[in-house]
Amino acid sequence: MNEFIHTFSAVTHLSLTEKDHLTLAYYNDIFFNGDEKIFVLHKYAENGLRVEIEFTTSDEKRYDKKHREYRAELIVTPAKLIYPNGGMKKLLKAEEYALAMEKLKAILQEIKNKSGIDLWSETKLKRIDLTKDIETESDEYSREIIRLSKLSLHKTGYHLWIPSKEDIEKTSWAEEDSTMFYNHNQEVQAKIYNKLSDFKNIGVDVSDMKGLVRFELSLKRNFLKNSGLIQKGNTPFEALAEVFAYVLKGAEELMQTHVVGPLWSGDFLSRRLQKKYIKKHCKSKESKMEKMLKYRDQCRGGITVAEGKVLDYFEEIQLSPLCTNKEIPYIPSFACLLSGEENGDIKRFVEWQMSKAR
Repeated sequence: MNEFIHTFSAVTHLSLTEKDHLTLAYYNDIFFNGDEKIFVLHKYAENGLRVEIEFTTSDEKRYDKKHREYRAELIVTPAKLIYPNGGMKKLLKAEEYALAMEKLKAILQEIKNKSGIDLWSETKLKRIDLTKDIETESDEYSREIIRLSKLSLHKTGYHLWIPSKEDIEKTSWAEEDSTMFYNHNQEVQAKIYNKLSDFKNIGVDVSDMKGLVRFELSLKRNFLKNSGLIQKGNTPFEALAEVFAYVLKGAEELMQTHVVGPLWSGDFLSRRLQKKYIKKHCKSKESKMEKMLKYRDQCRGGITVAEGKVLDYFEEIQLSPLCTNKEIPYIPSFACLLSGEENGDIKRFVEWQMSKAR
């Protein structure tokens, strides 16, 4: 189990006077992003804390008792609090997060001493990003996982995010390198992306890696409240370590429920191997085999509503109706990718077929 909390963020509000005190105190360490109308305090970014300040919306200002003009989001990367500039470091133990929070507390105190602004006194926890990295055989293999995840989404209430041309131009992120889906009612958001490409873009040495896919789950504020992890109103700083410990303890279940759960189950085989595997299990049941092959053809563009028991047939043999590209004969199910386990029957079948082809 190697899930870790990659990032969390918290939100507070500032008056015009408070914002001015902060920006003047950090005159050389803050910049204004004119396109997004955000002030960014970047002095502590490599040490784990980035602060983004923007104008409040009319609704935010109305519901804030003090009607303050600015909203400040504290974006925290716990591993960087302990390992500055550690691009691939991750914290796996509750004790490490407790130490990271002490480091964050020291930075917030430094900001208060320098500017007079306490960024945590009225802060509310906004989200926690739970992450797991999976090493893969190649970049092509990683992109195939991402492609299949886009076609596998099926659960009611979850929606696939389709980036616009403007989104792609803005982020400079290749569409084949990521997929994202979300559930507004539950306030969860899942993302599967090519972390190797991300590391390459920021100059991290990845020469010893073939491929790397990151599975990420964002637990939003209402989810955390409904789960009993945080209370209504401000989030006491002392409560963070306990919240993180609870999330880490249930990390595997959370990932399986909200990342794997909305995706169709089953291992993936190339079109040729899939047909052979179906034929192997159907044996003399020609009608069953024909229904399965017909259905897999209907799913070329994604999982479709099925008639009769054909989906049950695929579930029985733990096979997805989706096919991999022919260059990649086999990919374990998303559940297996996250757990590190594999379906022995399918794995042995693939190895046997590959040995025959040599």
